[in-house]
Amino acid sequence: MEFNNEVIDFFVKKCLDENINDWDELLDRAEIEGLSTVELNSFIEFIRDQGMAVETDGPNGENERAIMVKDDLQIRNMAQEDK
Repeated sequence: MEFNNEVIDFFVKKCLDENINDWDELLDRAEIEGLSTVELNSFIEFIRDQGMAVETDGPNGENERAIMVKDDLQIRNMAQEDK
């Protein structure tokens, strides 16, 4: 599946480098930066479905979604391949 380079780079920067794993916060920040939240959401679901990350409850309980990355190297490589 193909994703916009900016979306992958955004995910790497925010989730992996800045350790932001709250799903809604990632989407909110993407919207502020003018990125497609639909595409970011699809990318997060893709890496979850591929086993590179798992969905967990957010820090405030089960009504929040968070993403825990299991294979950050593979995700970083995806970002490098698109350059």
